[in-house]
Amino acid sequence: MLVALFNAVKVESVPLNLKKFQANCKPSVIRTYDRSVSGLASIGYNGQPARNPFRVVRPPITVLIDLTVLFPREPHRSGRFHANGLQLHKVVEGRLSCWGMCEQGDWWGLVTYPIAYGSKRKTVTHWVPAWTLRRNDAGAPRAR
Repeated sequence: MLVALFNAVKVESVPLNLKKFQANCKPSVIRTYDRSVSGLASIGYNGQPARNPFRVVRPPITVLIDLTVLFPREPHRSGRFHANGLQLHKVVEGRLSCWGMCEQGDWWGLVTYPIAYGSKRKTVTHWVPAWTLRRNDAGAPRAR
């Protein structure tokens, strides 16, 4: 029965003008990631407006950074003592100037602090995980 029905339908082929067909079917390129919509906030993840991931700290606050936690040591190491080597085994005081949120939602602090090596010091500034920072409130009155 199905064969009889298939044979009963007559299919005619229509000549196709390929160039005209391609001209009418050109894909239009629409880039949505760099357009703004009449002054509205930009659209972020899940269609919600994205807040600025940076929070400037003015004036910068004094924090304590545990360098032992920030720069962990290799277990069972076999290094030797060097008198002019980097001193990364202590807690140092630094200046927190900005907070930043990473893609995974963790907070990081932009901190400037000194690294001692031998009898000298160099100041470094880089992003430090928030959980390695402690506020240095020694002698500072608290705002209420």
